Amino acid sequence: MTQKQLESIIGSDWITQKEIRNQLFQKYKIVISKRTLQKAIKKQRAKYKKKKVKAVIIKSNKGYKITNNPIEIQRFANEMIVSGMSMMKEGLDFLRLTEKE
Repeated sequence: MTQKQLESIIGSDWITQKEIRNQLFQKYKIVISKRTLQKAIKKQRAKYKKKKVKAVIIKSNKGYKITNNPIEIQRFANEMIVSGMSMMKEGLDFLRLTEKE
């Protein structure tokens, strides 16, 4: 799957991971695992960070979309930070529990 194929499926409207995978198959006859799709999205985001593409694939509870809107990108970034902090706190809680044993 190419980045152009991925970006042709993930447009400016929200789309779920399942719908992306279904459309990749219907349009391009590409069968892709969830993990491979996540890696492709991560690759696209890396290109955005290096300013090789003008828009980035973002995620929310609505699914995925591609955008160059700074407000949407900031909201996505904030959600990533909050989620990461929550995961870190939970991980530290488990470490503390095991240290007491």
